[in-house]
Amino acid sequence: MKLTAENVRAIGTFLSSYHSDLTYISKFHDYKNGKIKTADFIQKGKGSFKSFINDFRVARNIDKDETEKLLGLTTSWVKTESNALRIDEFAEHLKQSGISRDKTPHSLASKILFLNNPINILPN
Repeated sequence: MKLTAENVRAIGTFLSSYHSDLTYISKFHDYKNGKIKTADFIQKGKGSFKSFINDFRVARNIDKDETEKLLGLTTSWVKTESNALRIDEFAEHLKQSGISRDKTPHSLASKILFLNNPINILPN
């Protein structure tokens, strides 16, 4: 394979997003394991839940004052192992909770569950 400028740019883009994905995943697991307080994790900052929903462009699916509620719904959902991979059901759960403006947020659900299980879930 010839290394072109386009290939170098593509690799750079991949690596830059890969690093941020790993940071978000790591911080989410730190939060789940009690190493980060909720109040800190919902503030904007490197690897925070708030920054994740902004960077992954899913914050528009909820009101900005609902971040803590979304985090709570997510945390309780993924505690049950059988729920951890159920994207459609999680999206419906978010809709039923009233957090998603009466819409079924499939993209939001897949991106959030990706944090919990990045090996088995590809966000859409």
